[in-house]
Amino acid sequence: MLFPAVWFRSDFMGENDLEISRVFTAPGSRGLGLAKYGVQECLRYASSVGGWCWYVVLPDNEASIRVAAANEFVKFGVADKRTFLGSERLGKFVSKHLKGSASH
Repeated sequence: MLFPAVWFRSDFMGENDLEISRVFTAPGSRGLGLAKYGVQECLRYASSVGGWCWYVVLPDNEASIRVAAANEFVKFGVADKRTFLGSERLGKFVSKHLKGSASH
């Protein structure tokens, strides 16, 4: 099963964009393509509402980077994580370096 976390909209996202981050797959269900499938569903939904999907991942999370690559994401930039009310879980990503602006 996939358990995507809910985050506040990051500063580089459009109104109909989705942020994919903190995707967890239960240990007994890993390696079955579930994360890839879940991301594909997010991509389909974002496309249907005229938005983009932003896959946000820490640079040392190799498994998540493989999922992003399997769904043809490319590195677009670097962002810092900012906390909200002292909580990292409620935080959001703030762009540092983007390769230009995304157009819809």
